[in-house]
Order: sequence, then C-alpha cells, then structure tokens
Amino acid sequence: MGRQPFGADKVMAAVLACEQEAGGPGKEIKNPIRTIRGQILKSGDSLSELTLRKYLNDLENAGCVRFTEGGFNGREFVGLTVLKSDLPASHFIFRAKKEAKEDLEKSRPESVPEPKRPVVAMLVDYDNTKLAARDAGFSISFFKLREHARSFGDLWLSDVFLSPFASRDSNIIEQMSAAGYQAIVCPRGSKEKDAVDSKMNWRARQYIEIPGVDVVVIVSRDTDFNDLAVFAADRHKKVIYIDVVTEKVIVRGVDQEVEVAHSREYEAFHSAYKFLQNGMSPSDAETIKRFEFLKDIISSLRDQVKPQSFKGIQSEVEFKIKEKWEDQFAGESLRHALTVLVDANLILKMIGDGVVQY
Repeated sequence: MGRQPFGADKVMAAVLACEQEAGGPGKEIKNPIRTIRGQILKSGDSLSELTLRKYLNDLENAGCVRFTEGGFNGREFVGLTVLKSDLPASHFIFRAKKEAKEDLEKSRPESVPEPKRPVVAMLVDYDNTKLAARDAGFSISFFKLREHARSFGDLWLSDVFLSPFASRDSNIIEQMSAAGYQAIVCPRGSKEKDAVDSKMNWRARQYIEIPGVDVVVIVSRDTDFNDLAVFAADRHKKVIYIDVVTEKVIVRGVDQEVEVAHSREYEAFHSAYKFLQNGMSPSDAETIKRFEFLKDIISSLRDQVKPQSFKGIQSEVEFKIKEKWEDQFAGESLRHALTVLVDANLILKMIGDGVVQY
C-alpha cells in the first residue's frame, strides 16, 4: 500500500508549530524551508524540498503565509510569516491521486528509468498579452496559450498577472481560472505597468531558484524581462519568451465565456422564456419584465450576420437596449438571459478549431 497523501493541512500544522517555536503568532520563521522540513521530519513524516516549496507557494497564493521581501537568500527563503491558519481547500493542488501517482513512479525499477521532461513554470502578463493580440487584429485563447506552454515540458504552474485596472473585472479572473491559471492581482505601483512588471520579475526569479524547476516561460512583449535569461543561465536553467503575435496561429481563439451557473436569476429568465416559447403572456409583473427583456434581446440580434464571441454578443445587445433596460437589468442579468437563449438554441453556439462563437 502507498503512503497516505501528505496534505496541505499537515504542512500548515508544521508551519504553525515552527511559528510557536519562533515565539508565537506573528513571529517570523527564519530559513523556513529548512525549519519547516525539519519539523515535518520530527513528526515522523517526510516531504521533498521541491514538494514543500510547492505547498508553501500554494499557501502564499491562498493568502495564508507571506514570504519576507526578497524571497530567497541563495537557495533558501529568508523568512516566512503566517497570515491566517484556515485553509481554503480550492487552493491546494496536491491531491491523493497525485500522491498515488508519485508512489507508482517511485516503485518502478531503477533499471527502466523514464526520460525526464523539463518542469515548467509559466508567467503571463495579461494586459500586455491581451493588448498585443488586439493590436495585431486577433483574439487570444488563454487556454490555447497554456496548452502551448506544455510543449516545453511538464507544466507545474501557470500564473497570470493582472494590473489593478484589469483585476476590477471579476469576469476576467473567472475566465483565467477556467482556463487553468492562478490569477495574481498586482498592487498599484507608480504606473499600472510597473505593478505587473515588478511582481512578475520577482516571482520569475523565485521560480528559477526552485531546484526542481527547469524552465520558466514568460508571456509578454515587454523587454523588462530580458535579464531573466542571464539570471536563469547562471543557475543552469532556461527562460523561454513567448510572443503571442509571433505565435498567432497557435494561440488565436476565443475562450468559452457563456455558461453561467443555473442560478435563481437563470431560472427566472427561463420561466419567462417558456411563455415566449409557448406564445403565451405571463401575468405577474416580474415575469412580464423579463419576458419583454428577452423579446428586446431577440429583436436586437435579428440583424446579426457575423459570428462573434459571447462577450461580443453581450456588448452588442447592451449597446442597443441599455437606454431602456439599464436601470432594471444589470450586465449579470443580461449574461443569464443570453445563456437561456443559447440553451434554447435561439442563439446558436458554433465551435471550430477551438474557437467558440455565436
């Protein structure tokens, strides 16, 4: 039988034990990798340094811990401070299946080693990438971009960095999460651009220092990241730069945006649509409003000929009917109403070459 999955909860327990030894809540843990790993060994468990670093990186992204500014001293973190001890499970990527797979890999005979693929960390400048694609006249699929990064090795993680401006749109964060990214909101710098560049640069150097990471992929047309190649080469690592304009054929597309959860709002519009479908008129005031709203959406799309993204459809409809409806139905309501019409095949969804259009 394989060992029980170690689990992020055990890592956090070791972190809290080290915090107590450092003097109690709020005290900084010095040389945290060595200290926490030692605590884990004392408890009778074992964990590789690379796996521990992955867990700690996840804990940082979840807002549970903070590394001392500077990140590394040689190959060690300078220090670590606990911010909170409750663990949001959705943030932790190491599961029983992964642990079982590791056990299986370790049980294979040493005489038949599998060729090792490079371990890849991917960092994407969202604003720079999105604008570069737009200026070049195409839409970018962040899902395809992430899949492209897999051609360089085993993708360990993929971070997308959002400027303070971009992070105000919750839909962007949802879309990036759906495409497989960890969205990192950058603090405001002297300029929006500085906020992203400095955070990406710091994080890239952090990943380059991790012993198990072989390749760091940078997706940005900004020249501020050029010195990372030298930094990586000094540590026998590699930095690959992806220019989405050059890779247009591979990464062009539209990530699926439509399917919102079937919430009460969706059900309310669906009930109104049933009256429309059956040629009947509703009697209660709220359903009448939704009934008329759906009719106006359908009318606004009658002249549409060219397929476009869901967001494009939403923007077009919003422009045409907002004067009448903006005080009653906000953008989220429009998304639900459009989803009802897509599910009813009044708005046709077409998928080709990984591109979703309506």
